Amino acid sequence: MTEEEIEAGRSAKGGFTKEQLAKWGVPWPAPKGWKAALLAGETMQSAGLQNLEPSPIRPNVSAHDLLRKVVLAVVERGHASDLYEFDDVLAYFGSRNPDRDL
Repeated sequence: MTEEEIEAGRSAKGGFTKEQLAKWGVPWPAPKGWKAALLAGETMQSAGLQNLEPSPIRPNVSAHDLLRKVVLAVVERGHASDLYEFDDVLAYFGSRNPDRDL
């Protein structure tokens, strides 16, 4: 496989779809090193890239701060009333939506 063939497989948005990668034998999500393995003519298995578990994404923020950011984004976009149906969220913030200064 050549660089040109790989580049020709990009989607309209510039990435690679799950379907396109599957045609090349690349698992989803694509593991680091998949492109180099294809260019070297290796299979994903021979390159040690088959059946790898994706790394969990861990935000660099506490659960409290993340919840606060999400709730504030909802409130700032004028949808605070959407939160009223989530009793757990309201209870967490003392039965009210958080203020910017919290």
